[in-house]
Amino acid sequence: QPTKIAFLSNVRKFIGEKIEILTAESKKISGVLVSASEQQVELKWSEKVAVEGKKRKQTVEMVNSFEVAQLKWIKPVIEF
Repeated sequence: QPTKIAFLSNVRKFIGEKIEILTAESKKISGVLVSASEQQVELKWSEKVAVEGKKRKQTVEMVNSFEVAQLKWIKPVIEF
């Protein structure tokens, strides 16, 4: 188990870059890391959601904070 200081310094390197997380409910989310602290990380991603009164799903930008204790892993996404 890595220490909190090592975890925080490793995650802070990826602020503003695309990462992937796996929640305790086994839901995988890929998005841009907005901020990170010892207790939580904040992630921003786009998701298609059915909007009331619209025929098609609309792309909505979501921002959510996740407790570090509720995450199984965090890893950077490498794109070429």
